[in-house]
Amino acid sequence: MKEVFQSYEHYSMWIKKNWNHNTTDLDKKIIADGLLIVNNDHPKKIHRIITKNEFNEMESNGFIFVPTAE
Repeated sequence: MKEVFQSYEHYSMWIKKNWNHNTTDLDKKIIADGLLIVNNDHPKKIHRIITKNEFNEMESNGFIFVPTAE
C-alpha cells in the first residue's frame, strides 16, 4: 500500500530529507509528481518546494502519494 502525505509539514520535512539525497530516479519522480516546481524567478530556474496553498490545492484533488524510487 502506498504511503500518503499526512500534512504539509510531513511533505516539507520529507522533501528536505529526500531531495538530492538518494537517487536521481527519486528526484525525477518528485518532479514528475509535481512535488517540486521550477522557480522561474530564479536565474538558474531551480526547483522550489510547493507552498502550503499549492499543497492544499493538490490535496483537494485527491491523496498526494509519497514517491518511491523504482
